[in-house]
Amino acid sequence: GSINKLKEMGAGDIYISATHGVFSGNAIERLQNAPIVECVVTDCIPCKVANELGSKIKSISVAKMLADAIYAVYVNHSVSDIAGGNSEM
Repeated sequence: GSINKLKEMGAGDIYISATHGVFSGNAIERLQNAPIVECVVTDCIPCKVANELGSKIKSISVAKMLADAIYAVYVNHSVSDIAGGNSEM
């Protein structure tokens, strides 16, 4: 696959990221056995092995970002400020 090709071409540490970690079939097993450092996903879709000791799958929360976006819409503020790193309201 692509990861092995990167390694063959001399890539160092390989990190993978995805917004939604949809791990179907044997995807989790394949990632665990792949020559990657970690795969980072959001917690929009629960993953039972994410953040467990030894797991290459790490999940980060999007709760605050979503809460800030909902609040911005509610008080008629710009949602684009959140993406720019200015989420203080």
